[in-house]
Amino acid sequence: MQHPYPPARQLTASIVRLDRNSGMDLAGRALDWILDHLPEFDPYPDDGEIDILRAKAAAELALMCAACLRVPQLASDQRLSRFVEAMSEVIRRPIYNERIVGNPGEFTLIGGTYAALHACGLEDVGHHLATERVPYRMLDLRYILELGGFRHDIPSYSELYTATPLAAELKVAFIGVPEAYSITHTIFFMTRFGAGPPNSIPDDDLPRVRRLVAMLLGIYSRERQWDLVGELLTYCHFLDWYPPLIFDEGWMAFWASQRLDGAVPGPHFSEERLEGLGKPEQPAYLFKHLYHTTLVAAMVGSLTVPTAKAKR
Repeated sequence: MQHPYPPARQLTASIVRLDRNSGMDLAGRALDWILDHLPEFDPYPDDGEIDILRAKAAAELALMCAACLRVPQLASDQRLSRFVEAMSEVIRRPIYNERIVGNPGEFTLIGGTYAALHACGLEDVGHHLATERVPYRMLDLRYILELGGFRHDIPSYSELYTATPLAAELKVAFIGVPEAYSITHTIFFMTRFGAGPPNSIPDDDLPRVRRLVAMLLGIYSRERQWDLVGELLTYCHFLDWYPPLIFDEGWMAFWASQRLDGAVPGPHFSEERLEGLGKPEQPAYLFKHLYHTTLVAAMVGSLTVPTAKAKR
């Protein structure tokens, strides 16, 4: 009987070269998987109630496109064009537009999709954001409004940084998975997803932040938490910081974790759990536990390798 989920690569990480070819191989396989599963990113699969997991996936897909389209080798990639087209179809539905008015708590989720597509070059997608302002998670909100080209009076990134977990100088021993995600997402917004230098982080704090990222990358590479490993590899690039040995080993281990179909398993994926499900339930389980880390894989492969090589 055919296994319901293809295995990981048969090559070992020890023979992988950290170069453009391996990077684009990682990104290309991930983009192929996303293309094969593109209908599952539709938040309204039956034109009924919104599927929040899929709405989150759609927003993250749009953000991934905004980042990957900055890479010259992917600027004309037809898969990315198809993703942008599909997400633009989603946000133009009246039922989706009405959601942001009736559910202000979802502003950063739905608004982030609008803003990311605006950054992809799509015109006339953000008018619904102009009159809404939700006073929570201010780093997220500032980034979304800035990405979409909207005026706002939110404090600067430097001011907002002082209230983040990253600025709290947490000891590594007291950082669990939730805190690690808070730290990585802070770096995401402080660097504007790599579109700008990390100059919103104080100069005297930047060495500590880089050391912290290196330590977390080593820890989560050892624990095979591929979602966090991928994010930390990407944030090394955003911080212009490639810690010796740790970066290379983490990158190659992440590469080796990619399955033959292009997907990378998330932290809660279980082969045993998958095999225990009936065939009708398996596709939803796979999408839930694969899509995010696979989006991250596309960014790791396309963004991190050339700069890392240049630093050597």
